Amino acid sequence: METNNNVPQKNGVGTAGFVMSITGLILCWVPVLKWLLLVPAFLLSLIGSFRKPRALAIIGLIVSLLVIIILVAIKVSLVNAVMAL
Repeated sequence: METNNNVPQKNGVGTAGFVMSITGLILCWVPVLKWLLLVPAFLLSLIGSFRKPRALAIIGLIVSLLVIIILVAIKVSLVNAVMAL
C-alpha cells in the first residue's frame, strides 16, 4: 500500500481568525459586535501565524490590527472633539 504524503496542510485557527477579521471589518459599525469579533480574530490570527500555512493567519492579523487601530483613533478623536466643546 502506498501512503499519500502530499496531503495539503490546513490551518483552521488561522482561517478562523481571517474570517472573523473580515467579518469584523464589514460589521465595524455595530457598536459591541466589532469588539466581540476583532479581539478574538486578532488572537486566533496570532496563534495561527505560528502554524503552517501562514498566509491567511497573517492577513487576518494585519486586517484585525489595522481595524482596531483605526477604531481606537476614531474613538480618541471623537472624545477630544467632545471635550473641546
